[in-house]
Amino acid sequence: MEMFKLKYLIFIVLVSFFVGFWSKAAAGDVLTVAGNKFMLNGSPILLRGVAMGDPHDRVVNYKRSGFEDYRIIKNDWQANVVRLSVHPGVLLNDWARGKKILEDEVAAARSLGLFVIIDWHIIGEPDGWYKPNTLNKKQYYIYNSDMATAKIFWQYAAEKFKADRGLIFELWNEPVNEKKDLNWKKLKPYLAELTELIINSGSQNVILAPGVYWSYDLRGIKADPLSGENIAYSWHVYNNGSALSREAALDGLNQIYPVIITEWGSNSDKDFGFSVKSGQNVYGYLESVKNLITSLDLSYTAWCWHSNWRPNMFNQDWLTTNNYGSLVKDFLNYPDKVKERLAEDERKKQEVLRAAELIKNSQSREFQLRLDSYLKYGADANSVKFNKKERQLILDNFAAAYGHEPRDENEWQNLMRINNGYWPAKVSSAAEDKAKQDFKKIFKRAPNLNNAGDKHAVKLLAYDIRQRPEQRSLGKERKAIAKFTKIFKYLPANSADWKIIRVLAYGGVKN
Repeated sequence: MEMFKLKYLIFIVLVSFFVGFWSKAAAGDVLTVAGNKFMLNGSPILLRGVAMGDPHDRVVNYKRSGFEDYRIIKNDWQANVVRLSVHPGVLLNDWARGKKILEDEVAAARSLGLFVIIDWHIIGEPDGWYKPNTLNKKQYYIYNSDMATAKIFWQYAAEKFKADRGLIFELWNEPVNEKKDLNWKKLKPYLAELTELIINSGSQNVILAPGVYWSYDLRGIKADPLSGENIAYSWHVYNNGSALSREAALDGLNQIYPVIITEWGSNSDKDFGFSVKSGQNVYGYLESVKNLITSLDLSYTAWCWHSNWRPNMFNQDWLTTNNYGSLVKDFLNYPDKVKERLAEDERKKQEVLRAAELIKNSQSREFQLRLDSYLKYGADANSVKFNKKERQLILDNFAAAYGHEPRDENEWQNLMRINNGYWPAKVSSAAEDKAKQDFKKIFKRAPNLNNAGDKHAVKLLAYDIRQRPEQRSLGKERKAIAKFTKIFKYLPANSADWKIIRVLAYGGVKN
């Protein structure tokens, strides 16, 4: 305990020493919002760093004052922002000490040039249900979600920190209720009240507002955003088992307003009690979030710079990072590695697509030559007996049945089957449905597909299956022409009419 008191005294001295630098940094750093970008002194900036958890917990329970950690975060991890979380229980049970710790931690981080997100760390619905604390039994860390307490905190924070535009205020950690049916329309008035309170204090600091379902679901915000300047939105992206995809949850909000992922991370395949999405392990999840951040150019703070609060980045010694912590450090130090890998993946994908297109074009040229030859000369012993006009009709009717001419070997073989009087192997539901309607017009009844003659007639109508020349019967065809004339009151004049003649002659339909 004496050693901790000495370390904390040194920490206070360091903070006091750097407070002048903090004042200068505060005067120079102006974070704002323009369109969908965070801006620093008028230029776009990506905020990327780590979430620290509750500074009260770190100082009181783990005897860790922040300056040395912030130096490592700034210099070794190459971060530019930290997120400090304040539990309502700290305000309700130990606020004098809690305020002092928060102010000291902010001063330490800002003295090193780190931007700071102050997060009101609630899991619950405003003036409603809140999650029982399972991380630490002490009342300091309860998630009490009443608005009265939230207003006390934000009145204090806005007044205390409004002079420093390098600070960001995150209104509410994770809005959710026990039934998980909280929506933006119901949540918005509470957040609007807190936003108005902060603005009325004279603060121009950037304000972060969350979505619902543990800040994952941002739907509804785009059509009905909060009013005011310098408003951005926070997003939590865990492997939470939600049926709602990330794309659907984000809802394109990042195209209109800045979106920062203030929490993401995982130590194991079953963090937070959620089941893992199908086919995804912890490594796959972490890589997918890195890809998401990189592809959308999102700001983020990874949770959590801690040895115990999960997903934790450190082992119990608070010195060595675990696998997850090492991944975050690497991501912060080498963000372009992911960008380069994604670019390489896209390049390979385009190469595959180009190769496939070349093969497709080559096959198209091959089949075009084959089709040209078929039309001019025929392609087998049977098709050479048809004239060019008949072969063109067969090809046209094939395209009408399938939506295109033959494009591969299987489709070519289907064309040859049609030429030789056989049913094609590939079914066209659209062509057969139309053939059933045509059958009804010809025979004044629906086809009975359990009857071989009716079924064969439908196939003939659908695909224009040709009788082999040696199997043709001029007598049957003369009778079919007579039937056609009797039914339709005119002589056959086009390819569709002659298809009906073939059905009447060879279909086997019995009325």
